[in-house]
Amino acid sequence: MRRRLFILALFCLCYFPAQSSAESPGVEFGQPKVQSLGTPVQPGDVYGTADFELKSIGGMPITDALTGLMNSIIENRFGNNDGSYLLTIELLRNGKSIVQRPVISVTYTNKKFLFINWSTKVSRGATFKGSLVETEAIDNSNNDVEVALRSYYKSNSTFDLSIFDAIDEVNKNLNVISKLDAIGISSGLLTSVRDILMKATQKADETEDLFKYSMSFAQLGNKGDRARILDIPIRFVSHNGSGQLGLHVRTWSVSSKFLFDPIQKKYIDPISSVYINNTSVDAASLHVPIFDFLKKNGDENIRSFLGDLTSKGYSGDIYTRCSELLTAYHKYLSNRDALALLWATINEHRFDFKRSRGAECVEGRKGEFDALGLPTDALVAYLKSQ
Repeated sequence: MRRRLFILALFCLCYFPAQSSAESPGVEFGQPKVQSLGTPVQPGDVYGTADFELKSIGGMPITDALTGLMNSIIENRFGNNDGSYLLTIELLRNGKSIVQRPVISVTYTNKKFLFINWSTKVSRGATFKGSLVETEAIDNSNNDVEVALRSYYKSNSTFDLSIFDAIDEVNKNLNVISKLDAIGISSGLLTSVRDILMKATQKADETEDLFKYSMSFAQLGNKGDRARILDIPIRFVSHNGSGQLGLHVRTWSVSSKFLFDPIQKKYIDPISSVYINNTSVDAASLHVPIFDFLKKNGDENIRSFLGDLTSKGYSGDIYTRCSELLTAYHKYLSNRDALALLWATINEHRFDFKRSRGAECVEGRKGEFDALGLPTDALVAYLKSQ
């Protein structure tokens, strides 16, 4: 009898080997590696930017690793149920998602994946790296975000794979996945991506945050401990095997929209026409220079001032109006870039400012312009000439 029990026990061990704790089914996040780099800056001096990349660890092809991760999520987080699944990288502020980037969308039935096309052109259904966001000027109100890896599940319908094609189109045309500006203006393409994602995620039956971490775009003032580079290993185990992915996220800052030397804190070879053309907002799917946009959409004082300036000349307190124009530019640009755009506006519309006694607008801020390397001597001489 004892011999039989020993043989039976040996048989069980052979065919049902004990699974070590390291091979337990599921998704496990390792110890985050965080870097808090960058020079402290003043609020409003820089813009925020963020990007991400998923890499395979250990030599497994990235497509296989991402498929394995989805297998493990489906088996161990959602009960191996048939349905559609969407994995996203998201940035949250105060608990609200401000950026959603789809990573992979799959339909799962009969314990198999359907409708994954790994091509890079149409309905590819997966992305491994890219931009997350480019923001307006950063201050204490919008600097801090949370990065989240989030999964969505729908039991009886599929997620719209056109979101991946729309993202390709956005990246090709605008080189960003989302653009957060002061008043929420966005192009038609960006709106399309947001709408598709919003509708898809709102209709999900279940949502789960797999991972979250607090980060910031810039080191503001004396606060130098903000996480700006994150690397986190992701280990997955499913019935198809195990593997590892590495998630890299960088929340960083950009000094200017123009050529700018961050060490000398001066613009490089400033050209007013370039500044005008490179500072536009997206309105009705068109890129409109901020100056032209404000002529139609600014407040009453701005519209009246710019209308008179470019038609017959302005006869009132032009220094005050220039100050209001600078304030309006601050809604879209950093402290430095707003000042640079004011200089460019005066330079490009020098005839209009000359007949409007616009030398006051330059002389009143000559020290600020000169400190940034924006030339004023010839401009003032022209504005004062007869």
